[in-house]
Amino acid sequence: MRNTSGFSLIEVIIAIAVFAILAAVAIPNYIGWLPKRHLQSSAVDVQAAINLAKMIAIRENTDVVLTFDPANENYLAFIDTDEDGSQDTGERTIRSKGMSPGIDLNNTTIPGHKLTFNSRGLADNSGYITLRNRLGENRTINVTITGMSRIN
Repeated sequence: MRNTSGFSLIEVIIAIAVFAILAAVAIPNYIGWLPKRHLQSSAVDVQAAINLAKMIAIRENTDVVLTFDPANENYLAFIDTDEDGSQDTGERTIRSKGMSPGIDLNNTTIPGHKLTFNSRGLADNSGYITLRNRLGENRTINVTITGMSRIN
């Protein structure tokens, strides 16, 4: 009687062929999905920075400034102890972050690309921040005077 443990060459080739067909279908879908996921993730990061700035302004009873720099694709949040709107020596940085690869800080309608939250959590301006991925898709974060933000 013959021992038949293991796989035959035909079975291995069929398994590899099935795997290759599944990969050929799945990989293009995954590659198309990835930029959309990066865009959504970056929009959530910006919204989290807005909420963090508002929360710290209330908690520490001070002004917190959140600046957006579309030219360098980043944003910065800091405590503005002297209330001049710019970060000086000794003013603590809360968050400083660049956009994910493939994501552009496309546009803001906020005057001077700067939001200031006062000790009551109210913003000095309202407007929106638009992020764009390499496929041309956009996500917009709307910010109101009350400091509320929403991703569209």
